[in-house]
This record gives sequence, structure tokens and C-alpha cells, in this order.
Amino acid sequence: MLIFAEFQVTGQPLSEISFHKSKHGKTRKTRPRQQPAVVVTIDEEEALVRLKKVCPDACVFLKDYSDTDTASDDEDMPPV
Repeated sequence: MLIFAEFQVTGQPLSEISFHKSKHGKTRKTRPRQQPAVVVTIDEEEALVRLKKVCPDACVFLKDYSDTDTASDDEDMPPV
């Protein structure tokens, strides 16, 4: 059920609007401190075993470190 209310809104000049005070009560000035994240270092095999325990159907793309994305200077370059 929709209820429509008619009311009139009047604008105020910018000089009369207080942008640094909240009209909805006090606001928090600082954010609460977050606990630093715990970093656990495990090898790749252990990570894959843990992942397969949690999600057996997970798809993982592995990169062979011998692959390179760039060609050497001599290869694939036309002669000058």
C-alpha cells in the first residue's frame, strides 16, 4: 500500500547550512582499529590439498615458471 503525503520543502542559502555538524546525532570521528591480518606461509602443494578439502571441484590455473611471456631480442623481430 502506497501512501502519498504532500509537503512543501523550502531551500536554505548555503551560508545557513552547517556541513560540519550532523543533524542525525553524534558521528564517530575515527574508525575503530582493525586487527592486523595473520599471514600464514605454506607451500603450493599444501595449499592445493587444503583447497581440495574445502572445494573438491575448484579449478586452479598453475603457471610453469619456465614459461615466459616475452620474446628475446633476437627472435620474432624483422631484420632492419
